[in-house]
Amino acid sequence: MPRMTGKGEAPMNAKRLCIQHAGRLIGLFLSALAVTSCLLVIAAPSATAGTITYDIQAYIDSRDELVFRGTTMQWHHKEGAAPGRHGGANEPTIISSTLNGVPLLDDVNWIPSWPEPPPAEIRYEAWSSVFGGLMPPFPVVDVSIGLSLIEGLDEVTIEQAPAASNNWTLILEFRDWYPGPSWYHIELTLESLTGFWDIALDHWAREEITACVGADIVHGYPDGTYAPTWSVSRAQMAVFISRALAGGDENVPDGPAEATFDDVPTDHWAYKYVEYCVANDIVQGFDPVTYGPAVAVSRDAMAVFISRAVAGGDDNVPDGPGVATFDDVPTDHWAFKYVEYCAAEGIVHGYDPVTYAPTITVSRDQMAVFISRAFNLL
Repeated sequence: MPRMTGKGEAPMNAKRLCIQHAGRLIGLFLSALAVTSCLLVIAAPSATAGTITYDIQAYIDSRDELVFRGTTMQWHHKEGAAPGRHGGANEPTIISSTLNGVPLLDDVNWIPSWPEPPPAEIRYEAWSSVFGGLMPPFPVVDVSIGLSLIEGLDEVTIEQAPAASNNWTLILEFRDWYPGPSWYHIELTLESLTGFWDIALDHWAREEITACVGADIVHGYPDGTYAPTWSVSRAQMAVFISRALAGGDENVPDGPAEATFDDVPTDHWAYKYVEYCVANDIVQGFDPVTYGPAVAVSRDAMAVFISRAVAGGDDNVPDGPGVATFDDVPTDHWAFKYVEYCAAEGIVHGYDPVTYAPTITVSRDQMAVFISRAFNLL
C-alpha cells in the first residue's frame, strides 16, 4: 500500500502522497497542490470541476480508520485509545474544507460519541458516532486523491480508494506507534478525472460531453457539475447549436440592436445565440414576437433545430421517405422530415426500431450526444 510517513522528522515536515486511479479498474480522486502534484487529465481544459480539499486534525493513539462517504465521516477505532480519548481527554476532530478555494467548513470541532462516555479510552474495536455535515459531500465520481501529512509522528495511508463497487467510500488509516498519542494533521486534495463532479468515467455520454466541452459548445455550472439529467430549454438549445455551428462561443456574433422576440430582449443571457439561430433559419418563434426561451426541448423539436443547422436552413432539409421509420412519428407528424433526416444522418436513434418517443424532453447528456454526432466531434 502506498504511504507517506513522518517517522524521524519534525512534525511539521510534510510529505506528499499522490496516487492515481483510472476508471472503475483502480479508483479515483485528484492530486494535491504543494510540494508535489500528480494529475490525470481526461476532460478538456475547459471542463473544470475545480478542487475540493478536506483538512482534518485528530488526536491519535495507535491505529484508527477514518471513513468518508457522501456527507458523512466516521471513526473506526482499531487499537489503543479511541481518537481524542487518551488519558481522560475528549479532544475533537477538527474539520475544514474548501471548494475551489472557497471555505465551506472552517475548523468545525466534532467530538465523536463512543460506546462509553469520557473518560473511558475505548481500548477495543469500536465505531464512533457519525459526523453528518461534510461539505462539500464526498464525490461519487472517478477522482484522483492527493494526501498530504502536515503534522504527525508516524503515518497515514489510503486503505480503500473510492469506487462504485464500494459506494464511493474512502478509508484512511492513521497509525501512531510512538508512546502516547499525537496530533495528526492531514489534507486531502480531490479533483474529478472527467472534469465534472457528476460525470463518472463510465457515464454513458462521457465521451460526447467531453467532446462538446473541448469544442467550446457546452460548459459546466460554477459548482463544477454538468447536471447531465437536467432538461434543455429552448434558450440553451440555441446556445449549443450556435456554438457548434459557429465553431465556439467567441465566434457567435453579437445580436442585432433590436430584439426579434419580446421574451428574449437584448439583455437576455441567451440573446445573441437565439438571434444567431434566427439569422441562420434554425429556430422560429411560437409567434412572430414569442420565442419561449424557458420551454423544454422535446426530441421532435431537437430534431428540427439540429436538422436545420446541419442542412443549412429549413429549405435544405429534404422531405422524408414515403414510409415512416418510426411508428410514433408517422408521415403526417409535424416533425416527420426532421426526425427522418436526423435518423438518416445517424444523429438520432429510436428507443427501439419503431419507437422514437418524440415528446420526451431532451436532457443535457442526450443533447451532448446529438450535438457530437451532428457536428462530427468524435
